[in-house]
Amino acid sequence: MKNSLLFICILLLTSCSSLYRFTIEVQEPAPVTLPSDIVNILVVNNSVPQPSDVGINRIFQGNLIESPEVNLDSLAGIVTTFLASHLQKSRFFDQVLTSPLSLRNDNEWMSKQPLSESFKSEAFDVRGFDGIISIDRFLIQLNQQMSHNLYANFNLRSSTACSIYTYGRKNPLSSFTVSDSLSYATPVLGDTIEVFKTLPESLLEHFASMIGEQLSQRIVPAWCEKERYLYAGSQSRMNEALRFAQKSNWSHAIDLWKNEYAQTSQVQEKGKLASNLAVAYEMQDQLDTALQWANTAKNHFEENKQATASAKNIRINAYVEELQKRIMDSYLLDLQWGVSKDLPENRE
Repeated sequence: MKNSLLFICILLLTSCSSLYRFTIEVQEPAPVTLPSDIVNILVVNNSVPQPSDVGINRIFQGNLIESPEVNLDSLAGIVTTFLASHLQKSRFFDQVLTSPLSLRNDNEWMSKQPLSESFKSEAFDVRGFDGIISIDRFLIQLNQQMSHNLYANFNLRSSTACSIYTYGRKNPLSSFTVSDSLSYATPVLGDTIEVFKTLPESLLEHFASMIGEQLSQRIVPAWCEKERYLYAGSQSRMNEALRFAQKSNWSHAIDLWKNEYAQTSQVQEKGKLASNLAVAYEMQDQLDTALQWANTAKNHFEENKQATASAKNIRINAYVEELQKRIMDSYLLDLQWGVSKDLPENRE
């Protein structure tokens, strides 16, 4: 399996002196699983800009007003470019090219239209692409409000419909819609109408990048941060093991924790040690073994019938669920990265 975990943070002391927290990055599969032979992608803008007077609301000191239109017709093309950029940075594809100018000549800005057969033929047969990602519709809502203290607030909301085409298929392999929003506030230093007339270019670019990233995360595996916990103790061996963990020397930490686990008879201590071992094995990408130790820790913590709702129980239950999900995700990640062709038996 492609490495799907990164150890990225120094161990941090929490409010409890015997509990240490650190952050890892975990790779999660994309909601859309593409055939592994899709390596050259073309990203296109197949949307029609909405009219400049649609979807814009302006409120000045509590009253709805009319003011100059805000032209956002180029934003779909900018989103197309950022989507291609995020896909390229993921290194999931060999080649990503983009065509940000709209392919359509009609005015039906609310409608979605499939790519023409002639365009797909040129992209697949002439230009040699394996897949096409099409932005089919891009809608935006802009709310501008200015209060009595002359402070301008902007709220942008978008809805982006996207389709993925592959060679040999008439209909899209997948279609989906992503929504996003961004709020921004700024003091008014000059003409009020001028503030309403334009939006900062940096704001629009940031919003377009956000949308592009959201779209890319539906198509390629993405990294997300997760918190993990380790238990320390008053015994020197526990602290020594923790120091090894801080240096990412997980094999030495495992040896010490296993030795302490075998020697102690205290149920709660066994639970803490088993939980530490689960984390250590996860850090070595041995997820099945990690889950076994996490379940062992869960059983030890649950032996205390009076503390079923304790922080330790809640924490370990959540961790067991995360490990179960990571194991299932690992098979899908292998499929998406082309490491394997099928999910293993008994797993769907």
